[in-house]
Amino acid sequence: MPTLLCGSGRSVSILGQGSRRCPSLGSEGVNIAKWPGGLTSKEAQETQGAPELLVKARGGQAFFNRKSEMSGLRTRFRTLPRIWLLTGPTNSGKSTILQQLQYDSEDQSDKQDREGKAQPIMYLDMRAQDMLAAERFASALEAAFTPFSEQTLRGVKLVFNTVWKAIKPMAPTPGHEGVDKLNQTMATVEGFLKKRSSRQRPVIVVDSAHLLQGWSSESEEERLALSSLLHWCVRITKQQQLAHVVLSTADGLLCYWLEQELGRGHMRKLQIGDLPEKEARQFFELALLPKVGDAELEQKGRSDEVWKMVYSVCGGRIHNLQQCVADAAAENCFKRGLQGIVMDAVMDVRAGLQPVTMVSKNIGRNTNVKPDWSPAQWAKVVKTLLEADGCAVPALEMEKVLGENGPTALYSMVRMEMLHYCTPCPLLGSAPEGSGAAVSSSLGQDEHAIVDRDNVDAVVTAISPAHLYAMWQLREMGVLEVEDLEHQHDSGREQHESQGSANGSEE
Repeated sequence: MPTLLCGSGRSVSILGQGSRRCPSLGSEGVNIAKWPGGLTSKEAQETQGAPELLVKARGGQAFFNRKSEMSGLRTRFRTLPRIWLLTGPTNSGKSTILQQLQYDSEDQSDKQDREGKAQPIMYLDMRAQDMLAAERFASALEAAFTPFSEQTLRGVKLVFNTVWKAIKPMAPTPGHEGVDKLNQTMATVEGFLKKRSSRQRPVIVVDSAHLLQGWSSESEEERLALSSLLHWCVRITKQQQLAHVVLSTADGLLCYWLEQELGRGHMRKLQIGDLPEKEARQFFELALLPKVGDAELEQKGRSDEVWKMVYSVCGGRIHNLQQCVADAAAENCFKRGLQGIVMDAVMDVRAGLQPVTMVSKNIGRNTNVKPDWSPAQWAKVVKTLLEADGCAVPALEMEKVLGENGPTALYSMVRMEMLHYCTPCPLLGSAPEGSGAAVSSSLGQDEHAIVDRDNVDAVVTAISPAHLYAMWQLREMGVLEVEDLEHQHDSGREQHESQGSANGSEE
């Protein structure tokens, strides 16, 4: 069995032959020693209780301090301004880290501003409101910069209205009001940045940046606005060195779209992965277990046996760990708390065997991505992932596995969020050993080599540890037999062709 981020090769029982299938957790006779997650409670608690692991966050909440990731971003924000493309799996903590950086900058802004060291972070979340239009994005950008402008320029009493007069905006062009509004806002922000005296360059964060692709599928006006926005990002970073721009996304393919829009050499890629096991257990025991509200259940959650079970499903995925504890508190049982996570992942993996029943994914208002693979191809993907070291496979190799329409099928699987696509780039923090993030960010085994030939390709992985766990269980059930699925596909095609011929004869 390959080295895994998480998952299990053990046999499982079925919860009802005719009902939704789900592996049982903690079944009698299970050899727990086979489960991933071998970190003992003593090892996890070596630094437990250290005050720097939990820090204050917005609203009085506690933030589990991912020191390596936070430090890595802060260090880069002190370098020459750039466009940073921050990628990572869904629910791996990208947004939370960026929001905490913004909170920290606000918390220290008064003192730092007096010392000339303030580095404001403006955070725009494209999921928070409908930003699939240039005018709405412009309004959000203006709102994000208003507090910053009033604070940094209070000495000269320069506010937005003054800058509007200074740049003398032209009257809106009929049919291009959205583009004009965005251009005026960008000119205003640029004016603020040029007048700012601090050496610390501000950071503009656009979260869920993949939604910008929707602009390119809209009217000609929106396409013009998108081009204007992206080239403005290049101007205020690389050309004028006024600010950093962070584009955050779970879409591993976004880098290729951006390179097509901007050309190469205008951005740097970074990625955030799941928590390594030690940090995952500290997060689980320090930040989550105290919230269960039951001393006995909390104590059970600190046992090595429960942790092995939890880590085998959730790995270091923060959202799944949170969901596990919340469900365990409701069910008063960690095993039942994991069943919902496993059930959802099993249904997702099984959906890959019935692509014709899947709903198309909407990227923009007028752009839909449809599933474009066969059940047998999906079974081949699962088999190849489970047999690969680290359960991560180079994308080019996976395309060959899929056959003649391999590139199209793989692209569709990634777009439909059936697989996660990792491009080779530096990893902030340390990923679990053997994970896709660790594989794609590796620079090789030769300590004198800058890049290892085997690790310069993008790789594909399961979209979460829970989905990898589900793949293992479904394979153990015999649900993902490639030969059977290919036979069913061929039989169905022949039957369809025969029916078509019969209908033609009747006519």
